Amino acid sequence: LEAQICAYEPAIWFAHDFSVITPAFRLSLKKKFPFLKCIIGWDGIAMKSRNMFEGCDMMLSCLPFVVDYYAKEGMVSTLLPFGFETTILEKIEKRCPTTDFSFVGSLILKEGFHLGRLRMLTSLQKESPLQVWVSSLPSYRSVIEGEVHRLIHHQRFMSSKDLARFFSLKWSNQGTRHGLFMYQTLADSKMTLNVHIDRAGGA
Repeated sequence: LEAQICAYEPAIWFAHDFSVITPAFRLSLKKKFPFLKCIIGWDGIAMKSRNMFEGCDMMLSCLPFVVDYYAKEGMVSTLLPFGFETTILEKIEKRCPTTDFSFVGSLILKEGFHLGRLRMLTSLQKESPLQVWVSSLPSYRSVIEGEVHRLIHHQRFMSSKDLARFFSLKWSNQGTRHGLFMYQTLADSKMTLNVHIDRAGGA
């Protein structure tokens, strides 16, 4: 990444992956490359951490209360609603919908992430023709072992009902969809659903 920045010499860098791009790395690049005038960070999951985004000159978020948080922290902060590049429409096949109701997305079973999504999806599957294409689904073994560990330490995350929901969703999952395959699945749907991360507070 550093070699790419050196080669392309961008004045603006959208450094959206905070799990890999650390504050120390951002700050070191700003010192090393004077052509780098603005580093933009992205917080779409309500991390709300000034320290995590140290070195960013601007913050973007799809959540208004997160935008307000960074503004109060003295950072330039702007709302950027979810969307996609319109030229993608030129790259997907236009055909009659083959799916009545779909969900295409990930399921991360950690505190503050997608437990609410799991509950909503499995509830809708009982009452509608919802079909799911879910990525990041953990294995049966990892979920069971994780819950046993939490139970031993009195930190249980998923109830027995949630475990049953997980097994049901994993059984009905039709695989993963990324890139153009994801957009084609959405385009092939009469209706599609998104449920944002739990820590977004219903926003």
